[in-house]
Amino acid sequence: MRTERRARSSDIDRLIEIRGAVCENRLSDPRAVTRADYDRFVANGSVWVSETGDHILGFSASNAGDGTIWALFVDPAHLGSGIGTSLLRKACDDLRAQGYTSVRLTTEPG
Repeated sequence: MRTERRARSSDIDRLIEIRGAVCENRLSDPRAVTRADYDRFVANGSVWVSETGDHILGFSASNAGDGTIWALFVDPAHLGSGIGTSLLRKACDDLRAQGYTSVRLTTEPG
């Protein structure tokens, strides 16, 4: 059974692994997003994970500072299973709770 929950600091290694494995919106320089970035978003409670048992399948993160989705990534082995949709909904709900009536998620082609 798949569930969503708030990320914990112990999840960050897996989040970094997923971010590095994606086929779309790959980082040209993996050092551009640091562990401190993950730490900050997780500590703020703005990161959601989707998991089966204790295996994280994807994650999202919202940025209440500017109303954007900072991250939305799914393990490539689990694409097309609705994980991204569920995680996007969680991130949008968080931003709505912060007073945003619209949010932004941007990506680069390829």
